[in-house]
Amino acid sequence: MPRMEVANMVRHRRSRIKIATRCELLAWPHCAFVHRLAIKCHDIAYDSRYPQKSGPTTLLIQPEAYTSKTCASCGHITDSLGASKVFRCPQPE
Repeated sequence: MPRMEVANMVRHRRSRIKIATRCELLAWPHCAFVHRLAIKCHDIAYDSRYPQKSGPTTLLIQPEAYTSKTCASCGHITDSLGASKVFRCPQPE
C-alpha cells in the first residue's frame, strides 16, 4: 500500500489540480481504509473465528518506487522495463 500524501498534493496554490478535485481528494478516507485493513489482518491472525488461516498475516506498507520493475516472486529489479505492459522476470526460477 503506498502512502497517499494528499495534503502535499493539494497544498500548492499554483497546482494544476482543480479546486473540485482537491476537495474530492481531501474527502477520500485513505488513512481510515489502511487502518481498517491493518485491523482485519490482526483479526485474521489472532481471532478464533478464522481457524482456516494458512500462516501469519502480513500487511506491507512500502513506497511505490520500483513496484513496476520488481519481480513479486524473486525480488529482482530490472532497469529495462520501457513501455512494456506485462513484466516478465529475466531471472530463471
